[in-house]
Amino acid sequence: MMGLQHTLPAAIRGLTLVLLLTVASGNPARAEPSSPEARLAEFMAGVHQYRQANRPELAGGAAAMPAGSGWPDLSAAAEEADIAVVRRQLAALREDFEPAALGPGARTQYDALVYELELLLERHHWRSHLFPVNQIVGTHLEIPGRLARGGPVDSTADLDALLRDLAAVPRLLAQLEAQLERQRDSAGGLPASLYPRLIEGARQVISGAPFDERGDNPVWSSVRERLQQGELDTTVMRQYLQRIRSALLGPYRQAYRSLIDTLEEHQLSAGHDGGVWQMPEGDAFYAFLLRQFTTTELSADEIHAYGLAEVTRIHAAMQTIMRTVEFDGELPEFFEFMRSSPQFYLANDAQGRVQLLARARELYQAMAERLPELVFEPPRQALEIRRFEEYREQSAPGAFYEAGAAGRAARFYLNLHDMATVATYDLEALVYHETVPGHHLQISAISADPAIPALRQQNVWWLNSAFVEGWALYAEQLAHDIGFYQDVYSDFGRLAAELWRACRLVVDTGLHAKRWSRDEAIRYLDDTTPSPHMANVRAVDRYIAVPGQATSFKIGMRRILEARERARDALGNRFDLRAFHQAVLANGYVPLDVMDRSIDRWVRRSRAGLQDDASGTSTPSIHF
Repeated sequence: MMGLQHTLPAAIRGLTLVLLLTVASGNPARAEPSSPEARLAEFMAGVHQYRQANRPELAGGAAAMPAGSGWPDLSAAAEEADIAVVRRQLAALREDFEPAALGPGARTQYDALVYELELLLERHHWRSHLFPVNQIVGTHLEIPGRLARGGPVDSTADLDALLRDLAAVPRLLAQLEAQLERQRDSAGGLPASLYPRLIEGARQVISGAPFDERGDNPVWSSVRERLQQGELDTTVMRQYLQRIRSALLGPYRQAYRSLIDTLEEHQLSAGHDGGVWQMPEGDAFYAFLLRQFTTTELSADEIHAYGLAEVTRIHAAMQTIMRTVEFDGELPEFFEFMRSSPQFYLANDAQGRVQLLARARELYQAMAERLPELVFEPPRQALEIRRFEEYREQSAPGAFYEAGAAGRAARFYLNLHDMATVATYDLEALVYHETVPGHHLQISAISADPAIPALRQQNVWWLNSAFVEGWALYAEQLAHDIGFYQDVYSDFGRLAAELWRACRLVVDTGLHAKRWSRDEAIRYLDDTTPSPHMANVRAVDRYIAVPGQATSFKIGMRRILEARERARDALGNRFDLRAFHQAVLANGYVPLDVMDRSIDRWVRRSRAGLQDDASGTSTPSIHF
């Protein structure tokens, strides 16, 4: 692997307008482009190249790295070298560009990059507080995810690349253990409730054949399947399978056992089981997390109050549905009816899972047919709807969208581990959230648009959460706006989904700013939502594991809805919903404040009758 410390001299050489363009090749920088927009495009291309070489977690993740190239460098030395580059990037950006001289689209890109670099600096300040892993995403889960992906294996070079990646896993996990040690020493370790989930998740990675007799391990089964699809000589195939098997049973398994040992050791001394307020400088740390995840300056008190108001509003809408179906009782009793009535649940067996997946696919197809009403160009990327792999199902969320790549369809995963917790009335909103017009539309549109700089096509889950998740929650409402949820119970499911996100505002701020205990947070969800108790337990553990992120959904939805209504009011009968959606997505993944300013510029230009691309620029040739 080409670690950051080896490429840094080339990365910072001649740090001017074309900063970091030489990071990959070491070639001399090109002549400075003439226009401010073109110079900014070059600057952003250089930042993107640097991240591809040195910060893969900011450029598509380890899964996007070429096979055999190793893994990200998680060492403290690499962190310090990288943050020095970030400081220089920000200084050069401010010194060499006058924001007022940029066209509308380029100004949006400038604002987004300034915000992002400032956030990276602030995140570095809190690096010893941040939890290195959680039960949903993290290095320990990203490793098998990457190793299990890929197409047919047709050459020994592919297998040699896989073996190199396997050999590098112990170093990567040792660096992860060092991060865990640093976090414990500086901030007191992870919350106690997370350790059992993390330990079980790590154990699942090294379970199944060839590790034991409990089914098939996803990495091992994927390798064998890809070899069968290829055209290698049988003898060569067997030789490599033996080498891969030995690598899995040797250093790979031992590295995970070492991680498990570290987690078990830390579990014994876990000092808290809840909010980050219990950590040193916890209140300031949480304020940073809210800025990071919402990309706004909203305080914990403001978010908490908004959440409570939304809970009240949504409860009133649910009571209307309760009266429509002539339910005799109060709202908590209606919730219990929705939780427990067999009519809302399929059999907890293979047939029930097949039925639910089939229903999800039907909903997706029905919405896909209506997309021309919402966007100018529906996504071209294929989509698969499938069940989570068993090795990560117990610790996974209820659903998850995974973007596609070259030669591989996008995937919408459903957690069907326990069908008794998967209500059928929830499915419609969930499908729209994760597929179309939600994440699949959003992410596919951004990745397919050549006018969006590569830097803004990278979705970093902790950096773009409000924009990404806000759009998907907005999509649930959008489906209602165009006539879906004809079944009254599915409409209840839509409201339940929005209620869930409103409760997240209350619970996340409750846990991390209002000093709520874990039990208080679980009880609030039990009393306020129709969600089953065990789902509420998992949810609270998620909010403990990823403090602040749960607030991004509803805040993002609110900002998009507010922007839409501002545009509708300003444009009147000239307002085109498809054009608005294009304007929201045309700049790629951006902070909410930056999106607001971009939409306002688009509205002004639309009122003036200027016919530009949706990002508000008349210079698409330089991809702004």
